[in-house]
Amino acid sequence: MSETEATAHFKGQILAQFRPDGHDEIATIYRRTEIVDRRQRRLTESDMREVLVLTGAFSSVAMLPRTFWLRYSALVAGIRHSRFERKDLKDFGNGVRAVLGPISDTDVRSIFRQYREHLVRRRLLIAREFNGFRTPPRFSVHGAEALKSAAIAGKGAIVWSNPFVYHTLTGQALLAAGIHSSRVSASVHGFSMSDFGRATFNRLAVQAENRYLRERLVFGPNEGQSVTRKIASTLASGEIVSMTNNTFAGSVFLELPIGQSGALAMAATPLSFAVKRRVPLFCASIIETEPLQVYEMHLSEIPNDVVADRGNAVRSRDHEAMARMGLQVRNVLARHLKRWPEQYGLWKGLAHSKINHEDG
Repeated sequence: MSETEATAHFKGQILAQFRPDGHDEIATIYRRTEIVDRRQRRLTESDMREVLVLTGAFSSVAMLPRTFWLRYSALVAGIRHSRFERKDLKDFGNGVRAVLGPISDTDVRSIFRQYREHLVRRRLLIAREFNGFRTPPRFSVHGAEALKSAAIAGKGAIVWSNPFVYHTLTGQALLAAGIHSSRVSASVHGFSMSDFGRATFNRLAVQAENRYLRERLVFGPNEGQSVTRKIASTLASGEIVSMTNNTFAGSVFLELPIGQSGALAMAATPLSFAVKRRVPLFCASIIETEPLQVYEMHLSEIPNDVVADRGNAVRSRDHEAMARMGLQVRNVLARHLKRWPEQYGLWKGLAHSKINHEDG
């Protein structure tokens, strides 16, 4: 299910709207409630495509030299590409232009084509995890020492991954830097929300990631409070918890403007932990720099300027502190979007306000 399709099932209720101190931009805190009961499907057409792509990926990794893997990703991305352009390119381009400004149709098509190739390479990386004879990719983690130092204080730390294509490598990248972490993810984590997909290739994806994690904290529908308690206890033990900012990441969100006319929705949970519990928060992006070989993780610590005195108007002050931190996260993401637009996974979701869309 795409980000656009997922948000169509929800309605937004504004809790607070304001301009954070020192900023002209409007921040909105809203609660998201489900308005459509999403029927669980057993099998979808996209599941069949996924089976073919993953079968090809496993075969390529097992039988072909690494130099041919890139050809495979280009070949698969090119199959029925015109159909995907007709279906997805308009919304994709709307998101790109909302953030980056005027971009030619040719450039949008190029970004879209490269993006689809990265999606295939993500499948190849999963296949390589199950082939013990292949050399794993190399990672360069910028900001690792700052993360280690922050975690030493005893409150743990949150690594909040931007939803670039390779965000699922977070645990592997951190472990390569000598950092053990736990991961928060939805019960539908993977490539499909169908019964078949969850039992097959979703399971493969989870197994590939789990070998680099201390623990996976899984939450399903209506389990927000229980997973929040588990996150709190994990952080209280001084551990590092990673999570991704996507449509499954909670019920309360912060929306901020981004770029020319875009709107960025952020789950409030990581920001709330940072503000109320003083947990260090790091924004993370994982970028491919050499195809299927070298990846960079960029960790940016988000300063927390909330005051220690928690007297009157606590909730209002917390909201403003969350918004100020959210703006800094937004700024980091905006810089990375300009550098690596072809590796971002949720361009459609940046084209419009989730609140207006959900209410309409």
